Amino acid sequence: MDERYEIVISQRARKRMAGIFDYMYRNVSPLKAENVNNGLLDAINSLEKMPHSHKRVLELCSEEVTYRRKLKWSYQIIFRIKEEEKEVFVFDIFHSRQDPEKLKKLLD
Repeated sequence: MDERYEIVISQRARKRMAGIFDYMYRNVSPLKAENVNNGLLDAINSLEKMPHSHKRVLELCSEEVTYRRKLKWSYQIIFRIKEEEKEVFVFDIFHSRQDPEKLKKLLD
């Protein structure tokens, strides 16, 4: 049996994707912006199968919530699994060069 999870993308992650698209569109090229956007969406959608296979983000985890990440190029897709609902909740998309403490503060 092929267990699938529903994907839910937070407003924060949607805004982050829009910001990435706008930046790439203005500073690189419209085609590259489209390719990056599609690649991130494909990576997010792939989480519907086997989301547990991705590494935990230990600096973000608590006793109540476990965050995981999926890497796509220089981006980390930060998500958590809501097992009871069979849902993957995409919390944020974070560039690897950003300070992880910045993301941690968003959770406080």
